[in-house]
Amino acid sequence: MRFNELIKSKTFLFSIVIVFVYILISAIIYDFIILKMERDIKTDNNIQLRIIKLSKSINLVIDSAQDVVRFSRKNDKKRLKLSLSRLTSTINLTDKRFKELSEGLKKAPSLYNIILPYEKKVYSNWKNLTVPILTALATYHKIMAKSVFMDPIFIAMYKSVPYYAPLAELGIEHQIKDALYFNFILKLFFIIVSFFFFIILLVFLFIISDNELKIKQSEKKYRMLFNGIGDAIFVIEYSKDGIPKSFVDVNEAGLKRLGYNKDDFLKLSPLDIIPKADYGRMKHYLKELFLKSSLTYEANHLTKNGKIIQVEALDNVFDIGKTKMGVCIARDISSRKALEEKLLDYSLKYTELIEFLPIGVYQSTTDEEGRFIDVNNYMINTFEAGSKEELMNAKIAGLYLEGEGRADVIKNIMKDGVYKFEGKRRTLKGRIIDVYIACRLKKDDDGKNIIDCVLLDLTKEKELENKLKESEEFFRIMVNSMAEGVYINDTRIIYANPAAIEFFGYQEKDLYGMYVWDLFDEKDKALVKANIERRLKGEQFYFEYTFHTLSKKGEEKYVLFHVQTVVYQGRFVALAIFFDITAKVLLEKELEKEKLHFQELSETDHLMGIFNRRKFEKYLNEYVKLALRYNRPLSLIMFDIDHFKEINDSYGHQIGDNILIELAGLVKTNLRETDFFARFGGEEFMILMPETNLAYAEAKAESLRKLIEGNTFKYIHRLTCSFGVVEYGKKDSTGNTQEAILTNLIKRVDNALYRAKESGRNRVERGT
Repeated sequence: MRFNELIKSKTFLFSIVIVFVYILISAIIYDFIILKMERDIKTDNNIQLRIIKLSKSINLVIDSAQDVVRFSRKNDKKRLKLSLSRLTSTINLTDKRFKELSEGLKKAPSLYNIILPYEKKVYSNWKNLTVPILTALATYHKIMAKSVFMDPIFIAMYKSVPYYAPLAELGIEHQIKDALYFNFILKLFFIIVSFFFFIILLVFLFIISDNELKIKQSEKKYRMLFNGIGDAIFVIEYSKDGIPKSFVDVNEAGLKRLGYNKDDFLKLSPLDIIPKADYGRMKHYLKELFLKSSLTYEANHLTKNGKIIQVEALDNVFDIGKTKMGVCIARDISSRKALEEKLLDYSLKYTELIEFLPIGVYQSTTDEEGRFIDVNNYMINTFEAGSKEELMNAKIAGLYLEGEGRADVIKNIMKDGVYKFEGKRRTLKGRIIDVYIACRLKKDDDGKNIIDCVLLDLTKEKELENKLKESEEFFRIMVNSMAEGVYINDTRIIYANPAAIEFFGYQEKDLYGMYVWDLFDEKDKALVKANIERRLKGEQFYFEYTFHTLSKKGEEKYVLFHVQTVVYQGRFVALAIFFDITAKVLLEKELEKEKLHFQELSETDHLMGIFNRRKFEKYLNEYVKLALRYNRPLSLIMFDIDHFKEINDSYGHQIGDNILIELAGLVKTNLRETDFFARFGGEEFMILMPETNLAYAEAKAESLRKLIEGNTFKYIHRLTCSFGVVEYGKKDSTGNTQEAILTNLIKRVDNALYRAKESGRNRVERGT
């Protein structure tokens, strides 16, 4: 496996190139050193050959001159003429060969001082011309040279010049040995150098290959780590002036989140994934980033399909040579932001609930004087403060009566963590009130101790209890003379005044033997029984409620009860005072009918002049019943404005209202007279389409989407909406009540609208 990786590596290819360069250099050395030596030998041989030719030419000149003299003496004109002609040509040839020799000697200055006696021209010719040729042949073609050239020449030489032959043979063998020795040394040197070069090259190859493999393994681990991180990571190259220039790399999480493949993404500019509306803010962030080299901030990223994702980005910049590089790690915080908004909404609702609870709720410090951290309206009213600020500025210790010690209270709370108290307190106007207080110790966001408390004003109850205790006889006289019904009970009625006995229509003994809850309507029995059980356990509370009861004669009556926990004969019981409000309730029901009739006349949205949600739900209820009874089609379209919150934030709520009015008018003019168009809430709208199947409703939604997208609005020019479409079916009504059917149908169309939002907005999705 390692060998295969070595062959595929860049180092192996690089080594092949080095070997090729080595061979090329060797060839150049061979050509410019070894062959040059042979060329120098050839140069010497050429010069020597020219000397021999010059000697022969001189001999020819001498012979021709002797012939001219001889034939002149003999007066042989014909031969004389030929001799003169040959003498002339040999002289010219000699001049030419002299010039050639001179030119050759210029290339080999060392031969200027060589004088070759004419008498040794045969030996010189042999030694300087024949011997080098035979030596070269013997060196490279020893066997052929000996059998083809050497032996015949030596035989001829021994015959023609026997006194020179041994010397010549010895000289030739000596030169051959020298040539062979030099060639052997040169080849041996060349082989040794080549061997060491290849050894070094091989070691170099394996060292580099091993390093390259380690680098590849490190790069592979880096890539696994890079792509294994769940947050998006972008490697960015910056220009000299600090502007993001281009993406260098991105991990798989970043590609998946933004919806690109890697090739397309690396072609983008870093500003392409930033909404244009955020350019100004990003310019500020970049300026701060290049001052600090590292910055954490919140931003918006734009996906390929146009969806905006909220991210928390950590940017770092650094220099690589002359290039400014940056790494951005972006964490998707869209879900967290949505949760924060939801928690904020819950917190506001919780705060509103606390403000209007019929019980005091407050937080305070743990010091001896004590200060309120927060109070609700019940506390302000109970302590007769002119405003919340007035009560918040008051010292809690100042609300204690003389003789009470707040220090002891705080000490007990710090020890046990809880505190319960029933006693008296002083209001800001100096009035003494009876209260019940329950507190617990907790820590705030900064880790400091604070106290959470609830308070109940028992002044009225205490006053009533005291009055009852003053004189039971007075109570009986008073109660028996009352026109209102009064009774005392535990699980059964212990005492009832005449008005109560007459109201229920039972004999006194029969009434006393009945369980209290049997006097009430079936739907109210559980509540009555639960309250009685609470009182028997010692809970002291006041309760006011209206019950629907039946007398012994079956008369339907409505009764307003005021019930207070009291102590009777050493045990907790309930004291109930009730009023017959049957006539009042019946009158209120009539008034309610009139009120409903009036509401029907005002069931349109005051802003846009279309139906409101209440009217829409009424029509939806009626048409679902018709669709179920006569098996007729019925479709529902729900849509809302994309990014409407950003429009309100950018342009203000007045512009937002104007856009809603303009949008409602545009949609309303493009619907049928039989369609019901309503504002469902905020920027959400509903279209009820009777006698319409899903295909037509979906086509209508698509035409409305295009109409809105292509319309030029007065204030923001362009606006898009997302649509959900469903058709009512039997599966909606199977086994469900009418209320459940309507809830399910609205939930289906809302889910379809949600999918349209999640899929990129400005689209139509049908419900499942």
